[in-house]
Amino acid sequence: MLDTILYSSIAAFVTRLIVHPLDTIKTRVQNGTTEQSRSIISVLRSTKHLGSLYNGISVTLALSVPGLAVYLSTYELAKRNVGLAFSRDGVTPANNVFVHALAGTAAECLSGFLWTPMEVMKSKLQVETTATGGTSATMDLAKRIYREEGMRGFFRGYFITLGVFIPQTVIYFVAYEQLKSYSLTQPIPHFVGYLGSAAIASTLSSSISNVLDVVKTRIQVANDPQYNRMWNVAVDMYRNEGGVSAFTRGVTARVVSIVPSSMLSMTIFEVLKDLARRREKGKIHGY
Repeated sequence: MLDTILYSSIAAFVTRLIVHPLDTIKTRVQNGTTEQSRSIISVLRSTKHLGSLYNGISVTLALSVPGLAVYLSTYELAKRNVGLAFSRDGVTPANNVFVHALAGTAAECLSGFLWTPMEVMKSKLQVETTATGGTSATMDLAKRIYREEGMRGFFRGYFITLGVFIPQTVIYFVAYEQLKSYSLTQPIPHFVGYLGSAAIASTLSSSISNVLDVVKTRIQVANDPQYNRMWNVAVDMYRNEGGVSAFTRGVTARVVSIVPSSMLSMTIFEVLKDLARRREKGKIHGY
């Protein structure tokens, strides 16, 4: 368990540093309310300072590292325990779609207590196009949220976040585990299989879940405490922002931001696990 926490923390830190600007662009595209603010190119053109693409990085690193540690540790633990519960011999864990889906759901529900405050603060900072994402800005934002909404403000959109990410996580891990198992039977380096499996699985899962993610982002960046009902936000978007097309906004930016993150984090995590297994095997055999 400690190894899983360490490996997932390393994976989270490295990945977030690299892909955070892409996530910022995705958030700004989803929050755009005019035609001129709904594309990646227009967002980049309106960005006054490129450093602003790292707005929210401090809170992201502070919460995403433990968040991913909880997420992957819970997934690995749940996968083993659920697998043992459905094991035929009571020793070898079952390894099937049902096990992966339940493990992914457990991981998402638990880690959501860290992901949601991060998403709320990160999203609010990211919609700013000037460089205001330092530690002082993060602390000022945290104080303002607490002053205006209390602790509830940090968990704005928690249930819709679960509504977005539980299906995304289930789709992702079901696809990833199947693709990974297949790749390990092929004459290719393991890390290539991990990269390809994560790329396909995250493209599929992030595309499907984008509809609810757009609504979630709107709820989390809103300054009006009353603007927190999924149905009201969805109806308002449908009526005033182009109908169904409003809910596909940012799908390209979302895929572009999530796929590299998933590829990096899962490959780093899997490679570190492989190295640990080889090291442990070497100790057993006296190498």
